[in-house]
Amino acid sequence: MTTARGPQAPQILKLRGPGDLAEAIPHLLGFHPAASLVVVGLRAPRDRVCATLRADLAGPSTDRQLAGQLADLLARQGATKAFTAVYDDEPIGRGLPRRRLVREVERALAARGVEAVDAVLVQGGRWFSCTCHIQSCCPRAGTPLATPARPSVLATAFAVETGAPLPSREALLATVAADVPARSPEEVAAGMRSVATLEPAFRLAMVRGEVQRSLATVAEGPGPSRAQVVSLIALAQHTACRDEAVLATEPEDLAPAVRLWSLVLRQAPPGCVAQVGALLGSLAFETGQGALARAAVDRALDEDPGHRLALLLLRLLDDGAPPLGGPGRGQGRPRQRAAGAVGGRG
Repeated sequence: MTTARGPQAPQILKLRGPGDLAEAIPHLLGFHPAASLVVVGLRAPRDRVCATLRADLAGPSTDRQLAGQLADLLARQGATKAFTAVYDDEPIGRGLPRRRLVREVERALAARGVEAVDAVLVQGGRWFSCTCHIQSCCPRAGTPLATPARPSVLATAFAVETGAPLPSREALLATVAADVPARSPEEVAAGMRSVATLEPAFRLAMVRGEVQRSLATVAEGPGPSRAQVVSLIALAQHTACRDEAVLATEPEDLAPAVRLWSLVLRQAPPGCVAQVGALLGSLAFETGQGALARAAVDRALDEDPGHRLALLLLRLLDDGAPPLGGPGRGQGRPRQRAAGAVGGRG
C-alpha cells in the first residue's frame, strides 16, 4: 500500500490477485452484490481501476448481449484489462455456474481489445476461480473471503478510505427512500417564499452557509435540525442554489455531503424530491458512487420525468462516463481511486 502525494491525495491500495479484487468489489460498488455480474476495468500503464460495472443476472439467452454492453462501456472508459466476478447461489456441480456467461464476457472484451485477466465466482463467502484449476493456487473448494468479524488488511484499508459497504443493493436504495416522516409542504413553501425575497447574491451566500453548518452537524453525529432540513429543501428548489450547493462543496466534504443530502432527500415532501434527488445524484456521481447516484436520479425522475439535470446524469451513468470534475474539484472518485494492480492468480 502506498500513499500518493498531495494534501488531498487518496491512498492507493494494491490489489495483488483475484482474491483481492473479489474483496474490493463491495467497496467499489458501495454494497455487497447478489445475483450479479460485475466487471472491473483496469487502465494502463499502472492497471488502475477505471470503472466498476454491475448488472443483474438474467437467463442464458441474454448472455451475449449483456457481455457486449458491459464490454462497450469498459472500452469507452479506456480500459485495457478487465476482471470479471459472478455472484450466483446456483449449486456448484461438475462445473461452476454461469461459465457460459464468463466465456461471452471474455469474447466481448477480446473483440474490443480489452484483455480478460481473470474471472471468479463468488458464493457463500468464498471465491472460486473460473480460469485457474491448480489446486495449490485456486482450490476447488474455493478460498474464503474476509468477513466483518475477521477482516483482512485490505478490507480494513478500504473501510478507512470508503467506509463499510452496505449489505445489499436494497439497503443502498433505502438510503434515499422516503422512509422517515417528510417535512410538510407548508413548511417548505414558507421557506421558499423567504428565500425568494433575497437578492441572488445573498441567496447563494445563504446556501453556502447553510450547507457548511449542516455538514458540521453530520461530522459531529446528531445531524441537521428540522429547521436546517427545511431550509436545505427550500434552497434546493432554486436551481442556482441547488447548483451552488454542489459547486461550493469542497473535495474533503464530498463524503459527508452525500450523507447529508441523502438524509435531506428522505425527508423531502412531494413536489420537492426532484431537485434534491438531482443534487444528491450530482454529488454521488462526482464521488464515484454510481449506484447511489442512479438511485437518487431515479427518485428525481419518478417525480419529474423531464428534469434536465436528472436526465443528464442518467445519460452519463448509462454511458459509463467519468465524473465531470474540473479544476478545484479534487482528484476524482474515491471508490475508483482506491484501487491497484492485478498480479497473478490467488
